[in-house]
Order: sequence, then structure tokens, then C-alpha cells
Amino acid sequence: MKKIGLGMLLLGALVLAGCANKTANNNSGAENKKETAQTEKGKENSGIISSIKDAMDSGKIMECVYTVKNGMGPGKDITSKAYIQGKKHKTFVEMNDKKTVSIFDGETIYMWVEGEKTGTKIKQKCPEEISALTPKEKTGAEVSLDNKISQEEVFKNVMDVKCENAGGVDFSAPSDVEFTDQCEVMKEMTSSVKKYQQ
Repeated sequence: MKKIGLGMLLLGALVLAGCANKTANNNSGAENKKETAQTEKGKENSGIISSIKDAMDSGKIMECVYTVKNGMGPGKDITSKAYIQGKKHKTFVEMNDKKTVSIFDGETIYMWVEGEKTGTKIKQKCPEEISALTPKEKTGAEVSLDNKISQEEVFKNVMDVKCENAGGVDFSAPSDVEFTDQCEVMKEMTSSVKKYQQ
């Protein structure tokens, strides 16, 4: 009876030891999963994004530096910078000692050379308005523009993108620059062509 009692006690001790090891292993696995999750969260919180689309989708104000392929040959690619918040963006491109600035405020694209007092603007829906003025039966073809200027297309061919969180960016057009409405210019040209055809 004592032998059976001692054997049962040893068996119980072994079972408890096994359970303790299993719990320790489970805890270790849980800790590993927790560490992995924290690492992934750390990457997300670092704010580094390598895609303009992802920067747009984030809804945050992001500063993106990227390269634009230039057809002028090797070593001629242009490094540019853009501030992005959703569909809005403000871009800076330097070429030939001049910095061109463009802003899309959600409805209109504004473009000018930094330091100059004149620039151009065009509404995103301008192609729709021009198409409405050029019926097929009179011109033989519709205006070869998409229904809307796609903002994703603006950044389609950029490379080496690096975006980080930013703040305090003004996406409104400057009040001290006079902007020529390119849509109105195109409408006038279209009207002139229609009058000539009549």
C-alpha cells in the first residue's frame, strides 16, 4: 500500500511537472507572439511609407520624397518632394535652378514658379466641361481627355518613395499669385473653333 502510495505520488509529481513545462512553453509562445506584434506595431508607428497611394490612403499629412524619371539620360532623374493628405497634395520640383510648386486642394490644381507672381490653374472636372462643349456630331471626335484628372496618375511613375508623418501644411493657393484659368482658355478656343466651323 505504501509502495502504491509512493508510486502515485511520483506519477502525480511527473504529471504536474509536465503541466508546468507545458504552461511555461505556452507562456513563452505567447511572449514571442506579443514581441512580434509589438515589432509590427513599431514599424507601423514609425510613419515610414514607401508608396504614394498608401500615403494618400493613410489620411495623415505625409511628407514624401521621391524620384521622377527624366528622359534626358542617366543621372538626370529629378528628386522631388510632396506633402500629401488624402487626395490633397502640394509638390515641389526643382529644375534648372527654378522650383515649380503645384497644389491640388481637392478640386483645382494650381501651378507656379516659386518667386513669380503669375501661375496657372485648372479644375479637376475641366475635361468634363470641355467634352460637353464638343459634341461628336459636330467635331467628329470627343476631346481626348479622361472625364476627370486622376490625382493617382500624377504620381504614377515616381520611384524611391519615402514618406514620413508631417504637419502644419497649407494646401490653399497663395493669394499673392495671379492664376490664369486654363479651363476657361480651352473653352474659349473650343468656342472659336465651333464658330469657325459654322
